[in-house]
Amino acid sequence: MSINQRYGINPEKTAKKGKLFHTIDYELNSNYSVSDFKNKSTVIPAASFFIDGKEFKLTLHEIERMFESSEAVIKTLYTKYRIGILGK
Repeated sequence: MSINQRYGINPEKTAKKGKLFHTIDYELNSNYSVSDFKNKSTVIPAASFFIDGKEFKLTLHEIERMFESSEAVIKTLYTKYRIGILGK
């Protein structure tokens, strides 16, 4: 199950958001079980992450870490912009 429905996104209409924007997606692992979720398995991939035609199978911990890292980047950029030290 594709989360972002990347096959239905027109690259020409999303070009202003970045060259990889239309390629970013996740697909849930249909075999991921309740016990895998409850135990937060570090072996069984919870989903596949797609970007630029590449696929990365990720555990729930890895997905959570990507989310945390992405939030940190956004927060840092906004902070640097707000205090006026973002690169010129």
